[in-house]
Order: sequence, then C-alpha cells, then structure tokens
Amino acid sequence: MRTPRLRVTHVLALAVPLIFAAGCARQTVLRPGPDADEVSWMEQAAVEEVDDVRIVAQVDTWPGDPDVETHVTPVRVVVENDSDQPVRLRYQEFALIAADGSRFAALPPYAVEGEVTDRTIVEHPQPMSDPMFEYRRFTVASYTGPVYPTLGKYEGRFVYDPYYYHYYQDYWVDYELPTVTMLEHAIPEGVIAPDGRVAGYLYFEPVPPEQSKVRFRADVVNASNGQMLGEVSIPFVVK
Repeated sequence: MRTPRLRVTHVLALAVPLIFAAGCARQTVLRPGPDADEVSWMEQAAVEEVDDVRIVAQVDTWPGDPDVETHVTPVRVVVENDSDQPVRLRYQEFALIAADGSRFAALPPYAVEGEVTDRTIVEHPQPMSDPMFEYRRFTVASYTGPVYPTLGKYEGRFVYDPYYYHYYQDYWVDYELPTVTMLEHAIPEGVIAPDGRVAGYLYFEPVPPEQSKVRFRADVVNASNGQMLGEVSIPFVVK
C-alpha cells in the first residue's frame, strides 16, 4: 500500500484553477444513516461486506477546495478484496440512489476516446508515478495506463462503456472541473486482485437538498468473467 506524494505540473485542459462565486456554500451534507454499520475508527464512515469483499464509504473528508463540494459529492471509498476472485472497479457500477429512485452517478474524471482495441485517456496529465490514492495488488484498465505507469495494466478483458463516458464527460465543462487535487485523489478504473485494496475518491453528481436519504450502492463484480458477486448498499441521510 502506498501513500503518494505527487506534484502534478500540468493537467488536462478541463483541470484549470477553479474560480467560484464568493459566498458559495455546500448544498448538502451526508451522514451515515441510523441503520448503517458505522466504522468505529473512521469518522462519518459506514461499511458493508458481500462475498468477502468489504466496501467502506466515508463522507465529509474531502481534503481539497471545499467549493468543489457545491458541484460534486466527493466520497472516499475503500475496497478490500479478501475473496479469491479479482474484483472489477468501474465507475458505472457505483451510484448514490435516493429514496425516490433518483440516481446520482459516479462521474468519470477523464475523457476516454478511441476504438475498442485502442482506447486512451485524451489530454491526460503528466504521468502520475506516485498517485495520491492508496493501493495494493491493484492494476488499472489499459486505457488509463499512460497516466498511471507504475501501477501496471490489467491484462484480462475489461469492459468499457463509451456511452457512459460520453454522457457524463461534458458535466465537467460547465464548472471547470476536475481540479488538480481531484485528479490526484481519484480512484482509476481497474481490478483489485485477491488480498488487494484500494482507497481514494469517487465524485458523484450533487445530491439536491430536497432529498432526505440516499444509499451508496456498489455492484461487486468478478473481473475475470463478469459475474455479479453481490451488491453493497450503505444508507446515508442528507442534511
């Protein structure tokens, strides 16, 4: 497991310094719900386990510019794979689900383009040889390899959904996001091997204040065959 110390000198065109209106305040705050299995040694964190894969969702820990939280909901996510199967980490398999069924997606921090056999991150930053998320026995999807050269690429088949990326990549343009700090702390798509672990941030669409409850949902999927191992659902209340 590594605790990174990267200093990025240039990033993709969307990751420019952020200028916010004065007096801008956070719209909502999430807290573990009364039925959540809270983590005693972590603040504002709850956990659920399925098929020996443990996922922790921790809120209100964002280390960067607080104004970022007016436009996205950063959630620190820890995935520990104690199973004997490789576990896939893909953005579209994470979401915040409201009580009325509204879905707030995990936003891809990069734009990915290219053919099926030759996909890559476009306008990517300087390679992150020591990224600021924690990892152990974790390999990245092949198209993120140029950004994370020290992590190694997953050699198996990794399903990529171009429609998901294309649908959400325009979200950042309106707010001049992501920031450098967001990119440094973001978990890339990839695969967690048995006895592996990854901990970093996912960025969700903002939860509006009229919602009272959401569930952090994660599909746990075997990376080698696409088999669904289970679903993690952690309750949070919206303040």
